Order: sequence, then structure tokens, then C-alpha cells
Amino acid sequence: VSADTNPTLGVAASCYVVPLLMWLQYIPVQLMGVMQSELMYGANHDQFVTDIRCWMAVPYEYENMGQCRMDGKKNVNIDEQHTVHSARTQINEADKDKLYNGLYQWCNKRLKELLEMPQYKHVLLNEMKWNLWYS
Repeated sequence: VSADTNPTLGVAASCYVVPLLMWLQYIPVQLMGVMQSELMYGANHDQFVTDIRCWMAVPYEYENMGQCRMDGKKNVNIDEQHTVHSARTQINEADKDKLYNGLYQWCNKRLKELLEMPQYKHVLLNEMKWNLWYS
């Protein structure tokens, strides 16, 4: 929510993921992966991209994510980061609060409930850092 986006159009990623997870009965869970976008920012680009590359290689080149990470062949080193801001201004605090209280907190709560269920824990490519969410 604290990202630069239009307050009338912005939707938290959790609000996209929750409806998709409802389709798990029709999609093999082994083919799904969930990553927390907040983990991509800061000094985590290398690990974020490496994890995506490993996830795509399982089960074709590796049996699991751990084996791929240990092998190191999918590791990347990003020396330079380019960022693009899609909006002209940041969302003001009142609009952030309105979005969070009216929508995001419910999407976040449901996503957390789903991803903590034993049958879906393996869908996570990284451990979720819930404290990184806007609250």
C-alpha cells in the first residue's frame, strides 16, 4: 500500500493472490509458488531472482528448491538496480489507511490463513515476512 500507486486503482497483491488460491482444487498445487513482493526490495534482488529461477527448474532439473539453492548454478548477482515509479505521487496517509482498513487488511488476513495451512505451506518460495506489510 505504501508503494506509489493511484489510491482509487491500487490493489494489494494479497487481494490478487487470495482469489487465485481459491482455485487450488483445479490446479495442481505443485505447479504453484507464492513469493512476497516486499522481499524483492532492498538488498534481496539476488536471492529473489535466484529463487524464481530455482522454482522454474523444479522438478525438471532439481527435485526441490533446497537442492537447487545448494547447487548454486541458478544463483545470480545483480550489480545494478533500475527502478521505475509508475505514479506521479505517493499515496497520502489518509488514503493508505482507507485502503488498508476497507480492503487490504482482509485480503492480508485471508492470505496469511491460507498460507499457514499445512497443505499450502510448500507453496511459499520464501518464508513470509508479515511485518513488512503496511499496517
